[in-house]
Formats: sequence, C-alpha cells, structure tokens
Amino acid sequence: MVGAIRVWEWPGDPPGALLMHGIGNYGRYWDFFADAIGGRLRLVAPDARGHGESAKPSDGYAPQDFVGDAVAVMDATGLERAIVVGHSMGGFHATALALAHPGRVRALVLVDVGPRVELAGGSRARRL
Repeated sequence: MVGAIRVWEWPGDPPGALLMHGIGNYGRYWDFFADAIGGRLRLVAPDARGHGESAKPSDGYAPQDFVGDAVAVMDATGLERAIVVGHSMGGFHATALALAHPGRVRALVLVDVGPRVELAGGSRARRL
C-alpha cells in the first residue's frame, strides 16, 4: 500500500512501467500483460482511488487527485522516470501525469483513450 492506494508489482528490468487501468477495473487488470512481458520489464500497477482494494473516498476524483496518487506511487516504488501506460480512464490520467510532470515520464502509451473526459464519468466512477 502507498497511503490509501493498493499497488501490485511484477519484478523485471529497468526502467519500469507504471500501468494505469480504466474505469471499473483495478491493478490486476494487467495480469495478462505482465505474463506476456515475462519479467523483461518491471511493472507497477496501482488500484486507482475508488477501485479494487484502494480507498473509496466520497470526493477527490478530479484528474489532479489521480495524478497525485500516481506520483506518490512512483516515489514509493522508486520509479524515477517510468514508461507510463494508461487504458481508458487511466490513459486520460496518464496524459495528465505527463503534462504535469514531464520529467517523470520516459514514454507514454495510451490504449483506448478519448480526447476528453465527460463530466458524467466522475459520477459513473463513484457508482462502480
């Protein structure tokens, strides 16, 4: 755990990747990806706030909250400059992370991400 955020890790070689899942998923969403990587790259996958085994606060679901969590996870796990992979909601937050902290992102991989987040998405996340 990093504060209230549950973190899953798979050992592997540097530089390491931060994996950010989509809405309604959790860090173990990346299990098949980790199996395919087979230890060639260190992987760190948090359960985003409100998901999986992480805390589910009543508020604090703005992009900057998720970015703050991601930076805390990177700091706690020693990911200085990670490959950041984001799926769906995680892709939006990965983009926000890269914009806010470009020196922490070695590369950005986006999977199934739209150009913006709809306001209804926050209420949907809280219902999941």
